[in-house]
Amino acid sequence: MATPDDDLARALAQLPVIPKGKPLSVAERADLLAAVLPVYRAGATFRQIAAQTHRSYGSISRLLSKEPDSVRGRGGNTRCSACRRST
Repeated sequence: MATPDDDLARALAQLPVIPKGKPLSVAERADLLAAVLPVYRAGATFRQIAAQTHRSYGSISRLLSKEPDSVRGRGGNTRCSACRRST
């Protein structure tokens, strides 16, 4: 039986590989978004997608950030006691 990690790895392997430094046309950017968005929604991180597609973390972040309601929250405890200052 396939685990969610196996499914995610399989989805990551299906992503297109784009040569580093190659500027993307509007159509190529739309195609990349269509390929990346379902994988991201399945649980892949920006870094995993960037490594698989040979794009930078920032380019994947910008690509997904332009799509409404597509970026997950960072998670974790954002209100740690060490972050607060007692006055």
